[in-house]
Amino acid sequence: MLGLTFLPTQNTAYADEVTGSTIESLTDGKFTINVDTNGRKNTVVTYTKHAVTTKTGENIDYYCFKWRDISYFTFKFNANLRDQPDQYISYEFVAGSTQTEDLETSTLNMSTTTLLSGIINDNYVTIPNFHFYIDSDTQFGENASNKAKGTDFGIYRFDFYYTILEDDIQHKLPLGSFYFAIIPDDIDELSTDNLTIKYSVSSSNKLMSVYNLYLSAENSFRYVNPAFIEWTVIGKDRNNVNYVLTDKTRQSSPLYANYHVIWTSQMPTSPNGPTFVFDSNDIEGTWTAYCTIKYASTQTERLVVASNELSTLKVPKKSYVWLILLTSIGVLLVGSGTFLVVYKKRKG
Repeated sequence: MLGLTFLPTQNTAYADEVTGSTIESLTDGKFTINVDTNGRKNTVVTYTKHAVTTKTGENIDYYCFKWRDISYFTFKFNANLRDQPDQYISYEFVAGSTQTEDLETSTLNMSTTTLLSGIINDNYVTIPNFHFYIDSDTQFGENASNKAKGTDFGIYRFDFYYTILEDDIQHKLPLGSFYFAIIPDDIDELSTDNLTIKYSVSSSNKLMSVYNLYLSAENSFRYVNPAFIEWTVIGKDRNNVNYVLTDKTRQSSPLYANYHVIWTSQMPTSPNGPTFVFDSNDIEGTWTAYCTIKYASTQTERLVVASNELSTLKVPKKSYVWLILLTSIGVLLVGSGTFLVVYKKRKG
């Protein structure tokens, strides 16, 4: 997993915007990296390019893509080392990420992960293509050695390094970096008219209802910063004891000061974003879910949507004992009646 710092901010407009669809190659004549962009609808993905000076003085050219448009990047590597006088030892391809909408955020403190690495033998190497998917919920098949997934929107840096041997000393050299910014939709521009909460129901390990909640306009809100969509749940258990979802909800109002908390530990899923899985933590009760939409510009409340009543009360299993007894008695009575008729006929 990539290390993240969550710093939601409002989108910024830049006067130096340059648009395009082809990303410039990264090369030093020995190694070359080309990048293909892959859209969600098999269409050409365009970017805007911004020159940014970060808060720590870095001068960065960002390729900026709409999160709604981009699905994944394919990195293609080529090595031309045969006629080089140096001895090449190894290579490494590294990614870093920070979940932010502020392009001026420093990239110096990114946690990084190695996507590819390998040994170079006799100045010859073949580096496989690598596919980097943006969505954190991307599912891979069995062969995922040349694939990785990101952390949704934010800023990304991809670095390539190679090591040479000189005077019996290894030197790690940088080829350069790609800087990508994945921009979420502006939630302030999205309509909330007629917005409702819908759900489907599944079961927990203890055969209690689990509610898969989602906004009726889920696709419209799929690619926004999830910090501006927040879920909570309030209700009563079987004994009419009041509960709220988390301690954060309890502390949000004096009305909830004496309420119990459903989840005192970390919940199975995050309560942010256009979908939320409500698991009552094996507490039987009746509940109402609330989804709060906030303004990105002010981070204040814009709309609160409430669900219909949700129940996690266990329904007693139907007992068929009396039905079996009545059926058995009925069979016996019919049998007895038949016996009496036959007996009377024989006597007559």
